[in-house]
Amino acid sequence: MHRDEKMNPRTCIVCRQEKTTDDMIRFVLDPDGNVVPDLKRNLPGRGVWVSANRACVDEAVRKCLFNRGFLQPVKAGEELGSLIDKLLFQNSLSAVSMAKKAGLVVNGKAKVEKAIAGGKIVLLIHASDAAADGVEKLERMVKGLQLDTENSVEICNLWTGEQLDKALGGSNMVHLAVEGGNAADHLIASIRCLLQYRIATLD
Repeated sequence: MHRDEKMNPRTCIVCRQEKTTDDMIRFVLDPDGNVVPDLKRNLPGRGVWVSANRACVDEAVRKCLFNRGFLQPVKAGEELGSLIDKLLFQNSLSAVSMAKKAGLVVNGKAKVEKAIAGGKIVLLIHASDAAADGVEKLERMVKGLQLDTENSVEICNLWTGEQLDKALGGSNMVHLAVEGGNAADHLIASIRCLLQYRIATLD
């Protein structure tokens, strides 16, 4: 990503609002004139920016706003919005794996309970298909911890147990506790990015 794009706010081609690059998605053109999402903001070429939510991306495609942004006819298919969702989803799941490799992830209900009681976790992850009673018990513990210590613990249930098993190379990945660290910060940021993208309203 070019230095000026890092330093300066960019303008969304849909809502025309200026925002920091962290709140936007950069797009570039491939050699065939296809609009390509540049989620890492480091691909070469002219960049066009859209607010980082699905509704804005879909609107840009529907109204052919990428043509105006790139100052030429381009190809932006209806699947672009769903493609970005899949990429952000995979990025967030990969970030869980990175946090595990960094030694920040605890798996298993008993170990998770111990980690919560220790007051060092920043994120509690449930598989989306986890049993309700287990989820409720752990979340009660987290709420009690937050009341006692004012620790901030985020809760996430974006992925199925099967998806977590595959990403982490284990089995029975139902409840995970994530302790603080750089990899945990990256994981939380990737989760927030995906959730923000899924907001179904235009800015």
